[in-house]
Amino acid sequence: MAGLEPGKKFPAILPTSALMLRQIFPLSSHRSLVHLGLITLAGLGLFFFRLGAPGLMDPDEGRYAEIAREMLLLKDWLIPHLNLVPYLEKPPLVYWLTSLSFAAFGYSEWAARLPAALAALGGLYLAYGLGRALWGEGPGLWGALVLATCGGYLVLARLLTLDMVFTLFLNLGIALGYLALSRERRQLWPWAYLSLALAVLVKGPVALVLVGLIWGLTAFLRGRQSLKALIQPGSWFLMIALVLPWFLYVTWRFPEFPRFFLWEHHVARYLDGVSYHAEPWWYFGPFLLGMLLPWTGVAPWALSRRAPLNSYDRMFLIIWAGAVLAFFSLSRGKLAPYILPALLPLALLVGEALAGLQTKMAGLKGSWGCRVSLAA
Repeated sequence: MAGLEPGKKFPAILPTSALMLRQIFPLSSHRSLVHLGLITLAGLGLFFFRLGAPGLMDPDEGRYAEIAREMLLLKDWLIPHLNLVPYLEKPPLVYWLTSLSFAAFGYSEWAARLPAALAALGGLYLAYGLGRALWGEGPGLWGALVLATCGGYLVLARLLTLDMVFTLFLNLGIALGYLALSRERRQLWPWAYLSLALAVLVKGPVALVLVGLIWGLTAFLRGRQSLKALIQPGSWFLMIALVLPWFLYVTWRFPEFPRFFLWEHHVARYLDGVSYHAEPWWYFGPFLLGMLLPWTGVAPWALSRRAPLNSYDRMFLIIWAGAVLAFFSLSRGKLAPYILPALLPLALLVGEALAGLQTKMAGLKGSWGCRVSLAA
């Protein structure tokens, strides 16, 4: 990596990623390919069109772009720097991705925002794959399109922040773990923990806290066997092997790093928000309503309807969204993007409700009584 310079291309990883996704969410029909094409077109139009406009905004976009630029300048891929001073508030994965984007495409606003836009597009594929695995192709497509058009998701897909990349890897891990748990697909556990390891390398151990709450409560409600199924020592070892080396290296270079990173930027920020964007407990309520636009009015109907589908699947999605909102609402320090991971499960619930409504309307149009009424 030390030899990368702007304008050079980095190795293509898309074929490997596509193969992995096909193993996790296998395509079963020509219709699935059509749906993926529609989702891709929607994502490209919404997330990539004029991605470089406007210019980078302070403080976050300018800060993260400069850290990535200095990685290339200093050729130090393990210790992030800001203004040539070590910057250790967050792990380095997003800085790595942004630096690779700069190396491949040059220094520009478009290149700086590319990892977030790609992560947002990946989130749409995840929504479709999970919706299809739970309920079928129709709900999966609707869920992905609802997610793509949620105002909060659209805005954060076009900004250089840590949140969209973190959300992709966290939500992928949560989803794969649930499919392994509920569908007895044990081969998905290593993929789930691989995704969680990447989430930790974006924002730290908060990913493990969130997934523990979501999986733990879901497994508890499903019964003792599900709780036992959460014990996956091999996958735990895989995650630790991926995450621990960077933390150990930084601790070796800067012995005060564990206290600074774990206590000041995680525990203290959560318990004492005086210096970290302190807000009241209800802070995320109005933001959630805004981030769900234009689907805000549909969400209560989707959450309250009685659907003749697997109640455990709906319960899991409600727990997923609820755990994210509850955990960050209890924190003293709050920022609106923190609740981005809650949008995918909510979008799937809305998408499933809309797909059910579409099926009912199609049945009504095909009925004898409707034909008579339309003829009259």
